[in-house]
Amino acid sequence: MPVPLAGARQAGKRQYVGMRVSFLRGRFSSSAIVIALVVGLPCAYLYHLIATDDRKDPARVAFIMNIKELPRSVRDIECSATAVTDLIVTCAFRIDPDDFQSLVSGWQFTSNRVSGDGRDYGTDAKVGPSFDAALRYSVYPESFKSGGRVDLVTNRDQTLVVANRYEE
Repeated sequence: MPVPLAGARQAGKRQYVGMRVSFLRGRFSSSAIVIALVVGLPCAYLYHLIATDDRKDPARVAFIMNIKELPRSVRDIECSATAVTDLIVTCAFRIDPDDFQSLVSGWQFTSNRVSGDGRDYGTDAKVGPSFDAALRYSVYPESFKSGGRVDLVTNRDQTLVVANRYEE
């Protein structure tokens, strides 16, 4: 009689071990799915934001310049906005010289002569093509409660621009 009892215990152990392995497999696959979702969804969302970010660039330029609508000739816009605690936006773009005055109509800028590579005047990052900077327009708006400035640099022909908005 002891033999069948031992065999029954062994069969019971095998069944228990099989159930445990099955449970662990199920638990592992559930954990793997949760981990994949926790990691994958934010990555997919970030990729989506980066892929569609260029659609926001015309609005960013209008925001920097404090104008409702950009002149139609504004093109080849490239922006960077990576600051976390302050608002810092830098955009580079091309514009027809005839539209330049409407671009700077949103603020009461002061201007001064500058030199060097226009890309070096970006507050956030170097964006756009290199060009010989000739004029810098700047303003420290009172509407920026904690301080800040808006400035832009353009070439002599006023066809290439790097614009910045820094708001604390």
